[in-house]
Formats: sequence, C-alpha cells, structure tokens
Amino acid sequence: MAKRGQMQLSFNFIVAIILIVAAIGVAFYVITVFLGLGECSEMGLFYRDLESAVDKAWQAEITERVFTGVVPGEVEQVCFGSLEELPRTGFSEQYQFLKRYGSHGVNVFLYPEGGACDGELSRHNVEHVAPSGLFCVPVSEGKVEVGLEKGTFDSEVQWKNVGG
Repeated sequence: MAKRGQMQLSFNFIVAIILIVAAIGVAFYVITVFLGLGECSEMGLFYRDLESAVDKAWQAEITERVFTGVVPGEVEQVCFGSLEELPRTGFSEQYQFLKRYGSHGVNVFLYPEGGACDGELSRHNVEHVAPSGLFCVPVSEGKVEVGLEKGTFDSEVQWKNVGG
C-alpha cells in the first residue's frame, strides 16, 4: 500500500476540536453580554440617584444644589428638559435628533441615543421637575453635572445648566 501523505485524524479528535472552538465562542459571547449588563446597571443607578436628588430638592423649601452622576463611557452628553418646549440656545441639533424619536413626557435624554443599552435606557422621566427648554451637559471623565433649584413658592424643581 502506498502512503498518502495526509495526516489521518480520528473522528473523536475532530469533534473535540469543534467543541473547544464552540465553547470559546460561547465564553466570549457571555463575557460581552455581562459587560453590557454592567453599563445598563450603571445607567439605571444614574437615573435612581438623579431621582433621589430631585426628590430631596423637591421636598426642601429652598434648595440650590449640583447633582453629579456617573454615566457609561459611550454617552457623550446628557440632555435635560422637555421636547414640548423650544430648546435653549445652542442645542437645536440635539433637539432635532431627539425629537425624531418622539419622546414626549420624558425629561432626561442621552445623546447619542445608542449609548446606553442599545437605546433601551436612553430616555427617562424624572418626576417633580418643571418643564423647561432642552439643554445638554457634556460628559467629562464619565461624570455629568446638572443644577437643581427650587424656590420657596416653586412647586417643582428646575434644571440648571451649571456649565453655562
């Protein structure tokens, strides 16, 4: 018999290699999903902390404070205000972008929208906040700051742009 010059592998060896490659692929997928869940959790914590700060400001008779929150890395700006009101000067691009998605009744937006959980948590409504024109605050080193103000005769908290 002549030798063929080919290496013959057993069927069990080939199946084992396929299973190892499949297991490595599944492991990478699971790690990617868990990293994505971390960003979703971080966004949920941001909204929870923001709501808590607004509730404290709303319950106070007079307050003027700055809320600092942590957002996921893909978010470039956090926008505050209502889409039913005209945007504040300098934020018409973000206003037009967010308005396309029809998010009425919401007063916190992430820009760009895909930056949080594939857009699932890109908008949120915080109660006890007076309607105001849209403005956006840039994210710096994963943190965003927004002012919260309420006067003696105010029934709701007002957003304030502390950066400008």
